[in-house]
Amino acid sequence: MTPDDFIRKLDGVKLKENQASQEHFLDLYALVGVPSPAQADPEGAWFCFEKGASKAGGGEGWADVWWRGYFAWEYKSPGKDLDKAFEQLQKYKPALAYPPLLNVSDIEIIRIYIASTGLVPQVHEIKLHDLRDHATFNLLKWAFTQPDQLRPTQTRA
Repeated sequence: MTPDDFIRKLDGVKLKENQASQEHFLDLYALVGVPSPAQADPEGAWFCFEKGASKAGGGEGWADVWWRGYFAWEYKSPGKDLDKAFEQLQKYKPALAYPPLLNVSDIEIIRIYIASTGLVPQVHEIKLHDLRDHATFNLLKWAFTQPDQLRPTQTRA
């Protein structure tokens, strides 16, 4: 799948979160050229959809996608509050083995939140049509293949 194929398929999609999220994610995998969760981890031990997680502060929830050592990902319907999706992932972070990236998406926008102890956090926002830009595409690809490439370098000091 090319960036143009991906954009053409998803441009203007208004499906609700649960109607579109897994297909969107599988298309992302085709786009960046890596195996899907079921292909990579058929048992769902380290990479899966709908990973159950205890929330910091109490309660239970589900991360839409989780890949140990890479990311946790939360979807919302197009136009919904991605800040709330990020807050939700922050509550799951301890139960998900502290993934280096917390990603949120409403299909039209992907935000990649990167935080490392002692470093200034960064956020990359990728809009659907921005994927045609090589540098922006690489940011997304690194989230799936080399999350350390996205690690901030500026210290808090």
